[in-house]
Amino acid sequence: SWSTTAWTSAQEYEPHRFRVQIRAVDRGPRRRASPHCAIVDEYHEHDSPRLYDTMITGMGARRQPLIIVITTAGFNLGGPCYDMRLRAGKVLDRTLQDEELFAIVYTIDAEDDWKSPEALRKANPNFGVSVMEDYLLAQQLKAIQNPSKQNTFKTKHLNVWCNAKAAAST
Repeated sequence: SWSTTAWTSAQEYEPHRFRVQIRAVDRGPRRRASPHCAIVDEYHEHDSPRLYDTMITGMGARRQPLIIVITTAGFNLGGPCYDMRLRAGKVLDRTLQDEELFAIVYTIDAEDDWKSPEALRKANPNFGVSVMEDYLLAQQLKAIQNPSKQNTFKTKHLNVWCNAKAAAST
């Protein structure tokens, strides 16, 4: 049976002969990676596509490989995550065909007022469930009142890419 475990290295589950392995970005990918499934979390924090590319390359021997990328927006418009976000946008607006990319992007549109409660609901599909309404509204108010907090608020809670950690007062 499964138990709650904080995995810090490889874990094996013998009855079904599979292995779960943690690969930290700062340690770098290791050779011989041949995953059936890879989950890349907080991709906006990656400075290069090295780990992602290693996982994709290693999946060549798999019949049904799956890579999942989970992230919020970030600040590195020259990084691999922003490139992926642009590609996802093109697939979603049907200007690029990529049968291997399934993308879901919860964010606000350029014409939406980021200071409105509706913007929070739009960009947070679990608003009031796993992300508490009071918390989000308080963070929004802090960002409205303090321009230095605006870009972090926009990236983490509205999934809007910003080109600097310090905000302009827009």
